[in-house]
Amino acid sequence: MFIFDFSWEIQHFLNQFWHQINFLLLIIFVLTGYLSYKNPAYAVGLTIILLPTYLFRSSILGIPITFLEILILTTFLGWLLKSYLNGQARSCFQSSFYWPISIVLIAATISVLLAPDLRQAAGIWKAYFIEPILFFLVATKVWRTEPGQKIILWSLGISTLTISLLGIYQKFTGFGIFEP
Repeated sequence: MFIFDFSWEIQHFLNQFWHQINFLLLIIFVLTGYLSYKNPAYAVGLTIILLPTYLFRSSILGIPITFLEILILTTFLGWLLKSYLNGQARSCFQSSFYWPISIVLIAATISVLLAPDLRQAAGIWKAYFIEPILFFLVATKVWRTEPGQKIILWSLGISTLTISLLGIYQKFTGFGIFEP
């Protein structure tokens, strides 16, 4: 189950619907898994629309995770499974970005191993390096098709619009803004 990482006003409001929101997140998770296998472009689009779900936090086997991270991993695994079953698994990882990504990943991994707090460093490594790289691999493959480009651009527009409307609402009402 997920907890919410919002200001106290929004937190209090969302806690009233805790079970319903968690059930909705479960449905979105299943839908993302289905879409990532059937048509990864829609799974990428849904993940982009749901970028603000990084504020829904939980832990699996003691490892902290956000709902956005679950969506990214589900999208990647569904896409990888489809590519493997279609015999395209090897070509999925061939990119002109292979060496730059590898160098950044090696540097980040060395930094994690040298960090004084391994648990915190591993969490940052997972959230800031591994998952964005996995999502990048899927998104670049989806972007190569014209329908994929349209889906990604529409998803970015919808995500931006919802965040903008929330920001405008907060500007005029002050709801959910941290007090100094």
